[in-house]
Amino acid sequence: MAIYGGYAILSNNYIHNNTEGIFVSREGSIIEKNIIINNEVGIHVEYAYNLYIEGNFIERSNCGIRVDFARGSVLRNNSLNNCGIYVKGNTLLDYYIDIDTSNTINGKPIYYLINETGANIKSNAGQIFLINCSFCNISSCHIEHGYIGIFLAYSHHNIVNGNTITNQSWNGIHLEHSNDNTIENNIICRNDRNGICLYHSSYNIVKHNNINQNGHDGIHIDSNNTYVSYNKIANNSGFGIFLTGCSSNIVTKNMMKDNGDGIGLYCCTFNEISWNDIRENVGYCIEMENSICNKVHHNNLIKRGYHAMLINSFFNLWYRNYWSNWHLPLLKPIIGITILFPGALPIVWLTFDIFPKIVPFK
Repeated sequence: MAIYGGYAILSNNYIHNNTEGIFVSREGSIIEKNIIINNEVGIHVEYAYNLYIEGNFIERSNCGIRVDFARGSVLRNNSLNNCGIYVKGNTLLDYYIDIDTSNTINGKPIYYLINETGANIKSNAGQIFLINCSFCNISSCHIEHGYIGIFLAYSHHNIVNGNTITNQSWNGIHLEHSNDNTIENNIICRNDRNGICLYHSSYNIVKHNNINQNGHDGIHIDSNNTYVSYNKIANNSGFGIFLTGCSSNIVTKNMMKDNGDGIGLYCCTFNEISWNDIRENVGYCIEMENSICNKVHHNNLIKRGYHAMLINSFFNLWYRNYWSNWHLPLLKPIIGITILFPGALPIVWLTFDIFPKIVPFK
């Protein structure tokens, strides 16, 4: 059911087995008292301000309610089972949506906080949003079977501590344009996308988390100046930690085991990868593409076969890593390839770990 033009009231419908149950791109419309089951997206509103969405029952959708660029909209008394809410915006104002705790996921309230300072959320929430919030604490929550467990946008100096986030249809914890936050001591597992995703968010700390069995990356970073340490990251389908388009991050003292790959860097500069234990991942321990001037040192790189792959990645400094296939006190060669243009044969070259360790670090 799609509404593109004109004010509309969509009420008392039974909608099931569609890509989108209801799609509205017209401001001021009312969506109420509908039963929406087994759709990719239950309700999708886009570029439509001041909508009123009330009393809908949404079940078994990948995303229950998706609100894109729909500032001023109001959500009341919506009941979502095994799905959640996603809000998308290009500016802070796009996130100014009125969602109160009468909306629930699996019977638990949704907390959508705007312009709060010093709030504490310690209950078992269905989903948590912090929008332009600071010095808040989210702790001891068990969040499961939603879309994104904890979402921060334009929020700074918050702590996300001691939560369990599982079985989300997208990311476990997601930050956008949010700086100086700490994410620590959380259990984040079995989410369909990434365990933790940092997007255009700088100076955050991610430490002491258990992140496993997620459908893509354990930690996905599209942000600068992040400190990632003491995390246990295992059995994720993608990379244990993946950095893309970013610089000046420190990734240190993490354990990465049995992931698709260990650490990946794509279009990255001036990052430091050190003192990590990276072992028995399916692909490479470390993979770089289009990345320059990064430092990789004092890591355990343990697996059968190739340990590292460099694609169009130069001027990176490798030293004092342990390589499980190298036991000589000599320069350790690392294979790199250059592809000059699509379809061209790769040019193979070598760089070196200048002082490899011959026994693993403890």
